[in-house]
Amino acid sequence: MICNKIIRKIKKLLGIKPQMLFMDTSSQVEVSPSAFIKNSRIELKGMSRLKIGDGVVIDGTYIVLEDSELTILSNVQISNVNLFAKSNSSINLSDSVQIDRYDWMLWQSVVTIDKNCVFNQGRNALRPYFNISEGQLHISDHNVIRADFWIRFGGVVNVGQYNCINERTELRCDEQIRIGDFNMISYDCNIWDTNTHCIYSPSVRREKTISDFPVIGSETERPKTKPVIIGNDCWVGKGSVILKGSVLENEAIVATRAIVSNQTIHENRKAVTNKSLEL
Repeated sequence: MICNKIIRKIKKLLGIKPQMLFMDTSSQVEVSPSAFIKNSRIELKGMSRLKIGDGVVIDGTYIVLEDSELTILSNVQISNVNLFAKSNSSINLSDSVQIDRYDWMLWQSVVTIDKNCVFNQGRNALRPYFNISEGQLHISDHNVIRADFWIRFGGVVNVGQYNCINERTELRCDEQIRIGDFNMISYDCNIWDTNTHCIYSPSVRREKTISDFPVIGSETERPKTKPVIIGNDCWVGKGSVILKGSVLENEAIVATRAIVSNQTIHENRKAVTNKSLEL
């Protein structure tokens, strides 16, 4: 149902144009008079709660939430956001977060981003994205990120403080990726804790491909996984690949285009070269 009283109150506070719509069943709505929302539609369903703090700027935003809580604290700037969240999702952005030209594809998701984080497109030709079909993304304060996040099967990604993760780097998580503090992660890197696909027999894969067509390569069960752990003060070179089971201890270095798979790179700045892969 639409709570018309809440709609009228918010429209009066923000001067919302007719195309801006708030929907809820039993929500708790807090919107600062200094918040600015432009040409957007926001729908709240279920037991939703929306909180938008002082000085928040949301531009060109389409947000749909269901059974979820969205909290945006003060001085947050978001542009061109298309946020979709389904049952039990919860999005929490702390103070002074900037998210510019990111695509959001969220279903049963939990996202928390702490203060003073900057997410932007950088020199990406395509917008980076948060693609979280089922899982959690937790990012601490003071990070600069231009990377893609793809989380499935209940995977959990935790990123510490003062990291830089650059353009076209992709984090794919089906179990756990944990990144510490003060790391430099370069361009075009892959950080995967998963094989991404189950290795079925040809007959099973063919049967699945035929039944799912035109979708090819979809997965309904979690592939083989093993957590990826990156410590503090590490350097990850351009085009490098860090695969499941890998551990980078503090101050480790991964050389440009190196591949690390199911091994530990020890402390004290030890560089690595390509290693054989383990499925």
